[in-house]
Amino acid sequence: MSYRFLRSGLLHASLFALAAGLASVPAPADDAPAFADLPPFLLERMNRSATIDEYVSNLVREAKRGDIDGNGLDRQDIDTSRQMEAVQYRAMMLQQIASNDLDGNGEVTRDEATRALTFRTRMQGGDDSNQVAQQKRIAQEVDRAMKLDGNGDGAVTLQEAMQAEWPEQTYRRDRYGQYETLLELDPNKDGRLTMEELDQVARAAFQQADYDHDGTLSPAEIKLLEPARRWQRELKSALPCDLPRPAAEELVTVLGIYDGVLQPKVSVVGQDEQTQLTLVDVEPGDQPIYLMLTSYQAMIWQFRGATDRIAKVVVVRAYVSGQIADLAGAGVVGIAKDKVTFLPYGSCGHAFNNVKAREAEIMSRMVARVTGRAPDALLGVYSAKMIGVPSGTAQGKSGDKDLIIPGDGNDVVILGGNRSNVQVIEGPEAMALSKQEDWLAPAGNLTMIEASDVLAPGKVEPYDVLPNQFGLRQLVQDGKLERTAKGYRIVQPIARFPAGLGGSHGVTFLLPEGTPMPAGNPSHAQIVLEKKSAE
Repeated sequence: MSYRFLRSGLLHASLFALAAGLASVPAPADDAPAFADLPPFLLERMNRSATIDEYVSNLVREAKRGDIDGNGLDRQDIDTSRQMEAVQYRAMMLQQIASNDLDGNGEVTRDEATRALTFRTRMQGGDDSNQVAQQKRIAQEVDRAMKLDGNGDGAVTLQEAMQAEWPEQTYRRDRYGQYETLLELDPNKDGRLTMEELDQVARAAFQQADYDHDGTLSPAEIKLLEPARRWQRELKSALPCDLPRPAAEELVTVLGIYDGVLQPKVSVVGQDEQTQLTLVDVEPGDQPIYLMLTSYQAMIWQFRGATDRIAKVVVVRAYVSGQIADLAGAGVVGIAKDKVTFLPYGSCGHAFNNVKAREAEIMSRMVARVTGRAPDALLGVYSAKMIGVPSGTAQGKSGDKDLIIPGDGNDVVILGGNRSNVQVIEGPEAMALSKQEDWLAPAGNLTMIEASDVLAPGKVEPYDVLPNQFGLRQLVQDGKLERTAKGYRIVQPIARFPAGLGGSHGVTFLLPEGTPMPAGNPSHAQIVLEKKSAE
């Protein structure tokens, strides 16, 4: 699938000259809506009826707030605004440490933070009915607080809180980000946007949108601008997109997948989330391949076949719960480090698994804009063990959507999400947990790779307990769980609940009184407390 990218001819060249070099959204495509070439900052503010003078004066007032020295908005003004954002963040960190410092000695230990946060949760009316979720939230808050422990001595001091590095990429940047976008309107690119220049640029943009040239944006004209606003927002949401450029001879291939079928013994997203694995079979051929990979779920991509054809691999990291920076979100096996680039979650758009989806179209446009080349091959697969590249041929497709119809000991379980992948189990053993394990977690899908084999941009670690039914089988084999007609009974303490017990993977745990509550997130699993029988 390929796209042709040309500038729209709807707007006058004078406006392009005034807003030349605008970098906040990609250049419009030939199918872009009318007015899509208006500078995004200015277009977003054409959202209510106003005269040209009202519109311009509001913009100038906005810019003046950031113009600290009154000589025009420049980089120094923006840096000051950014520094103030960092100051506010440090102040918040100081307040956090001070509010947990129970003994007032100027430092906070993990025990102090846990007790303080538990107390506040109780005082705020925490939900006693779900203590597991409550404890998880407290543990997450404590972990965030203790990350400020720079020297690793087990205590966070006020000085360490003052030195906290502002997480600029994940923290809100509304104010200084707004000034960054304003400065991009600087028509002569001398690094300073004067109020006179802003007046000139804003009037030129308004006059383009004022289609009947009566000096006022009417409700009908504002409605005509909405498709352009939506179009710009979609492309802006796909930024950043820091793709390396492909060489002229490379075959640009973009592959999107929802999830994988294989289960590695290691995780790139921590113990409480599931990491999956997909095999990438590089097919024989002479042309080198530039491969971009994206997935909804955390993924390890294991390469095999004609891997010498791979010139570059670009992997977009999957979402990490809480966006914990030291977790990788993705990994690669079988490709040299110097050929692999990892991009942050959301880079170049959202993950896709259908090439006809809007997400695929947006990502294709971003690839074309950034690299100068539309993809030669755009591939989408929902779920598979192995995907051939560049053909997109999928092997071992899978789906685990289940319909369970209970029937008083004569149950019927229909397993599988499509006609070619259905298994019907009838009779008393239909609800047998071992049958569900065999269906949802075939033993042959467990993949033996070591953490040291995985190239990743962050932490890769072995699972303490494997995810979903893989982990349940593991715990049964270790003698820590036993299968019963009512669910999995915990017979020995387990380190944590298996990750990924959502949807059709949800089960019931029987927790005998006095047995320690496992760590981790039970997700959709039910926990039934078993009281000791009276003697």
